[in-house]
Amino acid sequence: MSDPTAILTQEALPAHDHRVLEAGSLDFPYRLPAAESKKEWEARAERIRKRVLLSAGLLPMPERTPLRAKVFGKVEHDGFSVEKVYFESYPGFLVTGNLFRPLGRKGKFPGVLSPHGHWPQGRLTHAENGSVPGRCLTLARLGFVVFMYDMVGYNDNYQVKHRPPNEFGPETEIWGVTTFGLQLWASIRAIDFLQSLPDVRKDKIGCTGTSGGGTQTYMVTAVDPRITCSAPACMMSGHFQGGCHCENGPQQRLDGANNVELVGTFAPRPTLLISCTQDWTNMNPIAEVKALKRIYKLYDAEDRVASAHFDAPHNYNQDSREAMYAWFCRWLKGQKNVGKKISEPPFEPLAPEDLLVFKKRSRPKHVPRGRKAVQKIITEHRKQVAKLRPKELAEPYRQMLSASLPSADELVYSVRYRRFNLPGCSGHGRVIARRGVGDSIPAIWLVPEDAKASSPATLVVHPKGKCCLLTRDGKRPSALVATLLSKGHRVLSIDTFLTGEMEALRPVAEQVRQANHFFTYNRTELAHRVQDILTSIAALLHFEKAKTVNLVGVGRAGIWCLLARPLAPVQGATVADMAGLNIDSDAKWADELFIQLIRRVGDVRTAIALTAPAPLCLHNLHKTFPTRWVRDVYRAAGGGRNLRIQAGLISAKRVASMLGRGGK
Repeated sequence: MSDPTAILTQEALPAHDHRVLEAGSLDFPYRLPAAESKKEWEARAERIRKRVLLSAGLLPMPERTPLRAKVFGKVEHDGFSVEKVYFESYPGFLVTGNLFRPLGRKGKFPGVLSPHGHWPQGRLTHAENGSVPGRCLTLARLGFVVFMYDMVGYNDNYQVKHRPPNEFGPETEIWGVTTFGLQLWASIRAIDFLQSLPDVRKDKIGCTGTSGGGTQTYMVTAVDPRITCSAPACMMSGHFQGGCHCENGPQQRLDGANNVELVGTFAPRPTLLISCTQDWTNMNPIAEVKALKRIYKLYDAEDRVASAHFDAPHNYNQDSREAMYAWFCRWLKGQKNVGKKISEPPFEPLAPEDLLVFKKRSRPKHVPRGRKAVQKIITEHRKQVAKLRPKELAEPYRQMLSASLPSADELVYSVRYRRFNLPGCSGHGRVIARRGVGDSIPAIWLVPEDAKASSPATLVVHPKGKCCLLTRDGKRPSALVATLLSKGHRVLSIDTFLTGEMEALRPVAEQVRQANHFFTYNRTELAHRVQDILTSIAALLHFEKAKTVNLVGVGRAGIWCLLARPLAPVQGATVADMAGLNIDSDAKWADELFIQLIRRVGDVRTAIALTAPAPLCLHNLHKTFPTRWVRDVYRAAGGGRNLRIQAGLISAKRVASMLGRGGK
């Protein structure tokens, strides 16, 4: 073999790292939820909610800045009025729509959010298979205050485009700024807007939409308990999760959550699932709704989830709307004997000029468009992250990496190659894996001839893999490893995801990665590598019985190790080569170290703060590296003496010297 450290033979490669091939997707048929207990389900539901918030860039939750709402242009009709509305979800970023109110009535009324979905005309759509204004005006006639609002990039929401090519990409995803995130935050702020109105009951807020509006309905209902009743139409499915960027946020489905589980997080709040025979909701009554009833049964609330199924194509037609009216009147107005439907009286289509916010009104001058609008939101996130304490970012950070230190029961640590000898040490080939995952981490384990069981273990990670553990001819350890061995360290080096031997799998990985919304359902390369580092640390702890585990990252792998370190609370030091990276460059993170949301949770700054006060050495720094800030963080944590910072590269001898001498 050309690689002297190769563990897997060419014949073994087909049984390789299954993470390359077993990729999730929006069309993947998911197993329907089957929680055994209320406690078990609520723990799962909380994880799903946090994942949705993280995916939307809302973990940590942004500041609720002033809405600066404008309501104007009131037009009265038979039994209802309609007004034009815009407000700011973020400073300078608008939410636009219409407010429908009952006419000729006094008092406070239940409020309803009405996201429209991917109709060609957006919220203006009036057709046989769906009328967005029609359902809103009918609800107003029935005694509801309804806010009908634009999805991002539709109608009056003109600042960014809805679909690619648009203003979003890797450099915005690392900040959590996406179509999905902007829409979910708009829906949350729309609840704020409804609750601010004097004629709306704060404790009675509903939400209903179809297709992409159905997705928005269960996303906002999942994360915001102020929605007390919902009716997502023609969207929920166990085998299709929604095909638009506004439905597929970064990392949104990493824990395997599907739309049925998202709706399950509503329990025990009343939910009507509207479905039809001619789209992906065709199995709702006999499959998905039954699964939801099992969840609602845990709350003794089976009557609070119901199905309305119609023989029709994808729609929000009159039959579907009439079922929704009855559901909302029952649960939001307390009308217990309304039956399964309330007939929709005839209505005249509303003129577009009565609905379009900026038809006869100038757009606000302070509102940016395109890339400037996105950068303004990123600036808001940047300011918030800078203000937050590391502990406030700890949970979002762990969520973002979606990695963990495996237990002994989760690990497989197998010998896959004969023992071999090098000057002054013996070597063993290993393959490290997690049970039931299908990952595969080729590794070399080197032990000095006179090492003891108490000798420290040092994991050395190189961006090119474990082959750099040895000289090119494979006959001697590299300078770094030789120095560590001479000081009594036992040394493990690995091929992380798609490095070393696993580099051969890259063409397959790149082909699989072409799937739509791949990073909604699957981790990035860097995220897999962070997990591989944690899995290898766990192997050292549980199988080599190491009490001290040091972590040394060479080149770009230094940052991989630094990101992993807070998730491995073990005794030992970390030496991280920062590879001259400008950690303030979004382009560098997006191109060379891509994990969505990493900047949103503080990137390596949070990693360093969570590592403190454990021993840490950082070297090979960019000229803009925040050295003073890092020193202040370590002093505040009581670990000032445990920190070493050097602008240039540190020699192999000095690395070994900082890690100390092992037992001999």
